[in-house]
Amino acid sequence: MNEEYYEAETPLGTCRALYPFDATSEGSIPMSEGEELQVIEVDQGDGWTRVRRFSSKGWEEGFVPTSYIECTLYA
Repeated sequence: MNEEYYEAETPLGTCRALYPFDATSEGSIPMSEGEELQVIEVDQGDGWTRVRRFSSKGWEEGFVPTSYIECTLYA
């Protein structure tokens, strides 16, 4: 994926993982307890929040359960 694409899409805030998540479904990404992620799309009522992070694989983006994270959205 292209890094410039992500720079163009401004994050809505940040979130911290309250629990680990294994990401067993397509479109979701795993996270570790305490991990910091960028919020790209807030929960639309389905219980999932779209997030991204930079890892050794480059930018990763996907959905995590909203109940597993604590969000701080930018004003």
